[in-house]
Amino acid sequence: MERTIGFLESCIVAALTALAAACGTPAADAPPDLGACTAAAEPIDGTGDRIEAGLWLHARPPTILGRWSGHVLWIEEEEDGWVLTHYGIHDPGIRPREGRGARTAVRGETMRLRADRHRLTLEGPDGELRPTYRFDGERLVVPALVEEAPHAWAFTGVSTWRSSGRVEPTVRVACLTDPAVDRTGPARWSVGVTTTPAPPSERTYEVLEEPGSGPLGVLRFLESTEHGDPRERLRLTWYDGHGISCSGPDSRGITETVHRRIEPGDTRYQETIELLRNAPPAGKGPAPHLGR
Repeated sequence: MERTIGFLESCIVAALTALAAACGTPAADAPPDLGACTAAAEPIDGTGDRIEAGLWLHARPPTILGRWSGHVLWIEEEEDGWVLTHYGIHDPGIRPREGRGARTAVRGETMRLRADRHRLTLEGPDGELRPTYRFDGERLVVPALVEEAPHAWAFTGVSTWRSSGRVEPTVRVACLTDPAVDRTGPARWSVGVTTTPAPPSERTYEVLEEPGSGPLGVLRFLESTEHGDPRERLRLTWYDGHGISCSGPDSRGITETVHRRIEPGDTRYQETIELLRNAPPAGKGPAPHLGR
C-alpha cells in the first residue's frame, strides 16, 4: 500500500516514536543494553521545548561479536544550574578464547547547559556550542533537524562534544507554500549566514510518494540548471522510529544523533553508575572497567 506524506508537523511526531529498550543481548540493529541512572525528570527552563535530566545513550550498532562503542550525555541539576557531562563508552564484546571483555568508560568535558526553543547552549572553558535539538518522549535527538517555523527546518551540529569544538554552519531549508496542500512549489535553502542568490522560480520542492514499508514521507528540493533542467540538491526523509535524514549535495553531511534514556530498571543499573562516576578524564590514565 502506498502512503502519501501527510501533514508534516504530524509526520515529525509520528517519525519520532520512542524506541523500545531491549533486554539481554542486543539485536544487530538495536542499541545495546546499558543500565544506568535517570535523575528527576524536571524540565529545563526555556521558551519552548523541554529536556529531561538523566543519562542518554547513543550507541553504534554492535558487531557480530557484540563489540560496540558510543557515548552518554549525563544531564544533572546543580545548585547554580544545569550541567552536561559527556562520557565515552566502549564494550569489546566477545574475545576469542577469553569470553566477554570488560566495558570501559572515559569522562569528557562538563559544560554548563541552557535550553531554548530549538537549541542547547553548552558553555565550557574554551567556548560555546549551540546545537539544535528535539526531545521526544524517551528519545533525545541532538544534533537534530528541527522545525523552526511551519514548513521550515534548520540544523546546527558540532564537530565534537568539547567547548573547543568547531561549530558547524546552520543549514536552513523551507517550503514557501504548504506541501500538505501543494505537492510542488517554490522553496529556498541556505548554509551559514549567507544564501546563494537564486530566483524563486529556480528553486522548488516536490513531495514524493513512498511504499508503506518505507519512509513516512520525502521532500525533494530542486534547483534549475543553466539549461533549465531540475536537479535535486536536498532531500528530507521522515522514518518511523528513526528520525529524519537529510541528503544531497547541499546537505553538508547533516546527521541526526538519537539518544535513548537509560532507565533505573535496567539490569546493570548500579554497576554502570559506578563505572561512570569513576571514569577518568579522556586521555589520562586507564579507563575503569565493568567486569563480566
